[in-house]
Amino acid sequence: VQCWMYGVVLEDEDSYAFIYDNREKNRIEITTRGKQKNQNPYLFFCSIVDIIEAVLEVELKGNFEQLFPCPACLQMQRSDPKVFSLHECENAIVDDSLLICNETQYIHRLPCYYLAPDIAMIEFDSKQINFEEDLQLGGMIGEGAFAIVYKGNYNYETVAIKILRDHDDPSIQSEFRAEVRV
Repeated sequence: VQCWMYGVVLEDEDSYAFIYDNREKNRIEITTRGKQKNQNPYLFFCSIVDIIEAVLEVELKGNFEQLFPCPACLQMQRSDPKVFSLHECENAIVDDSLLICNETQYIHRLPCYYLAPDIAMIEFDSKQINFEEDLQLGGMIGEGAFAIVYKGNYNYETVAIKILRDHDDPSIQSEFRAEVRV
């Protein structure tokens, strides 16, 4: 760990992270890079974001906003890139739509997984289960504010199957993401 007045560089076995307290713009900026050319620092990034969110939740009592800069604007080295809110990213996931940046002479059409892979939960893409083909739904076990839990079968094993009440609601999506990552 290397520190200075407004930032820190963190390192794990595969990745580096640069965390900068940009006081001029009143935000924390995180940049991650793999140590090797084709390494993806995604999981390291998710861990850092989870820690920062937990600290901010306690210190600021939830009074903060996650923003995601347009990668195309960053690549063009724009000093003030277009930023998307967490709500915009969650809605793009729910609607299966693209985020649009028209801050420059070019229009950037961005899939959410490119902009915010942690929100899109790309680490689970290869682990998706086809509900109709792969699961057999049994009786209800219980229910909560966001979901109903059923007993079921998957690959000849007994499992619990959680069905979200309103899967289009971004706040429910956020709760679900937090639970899945545990």
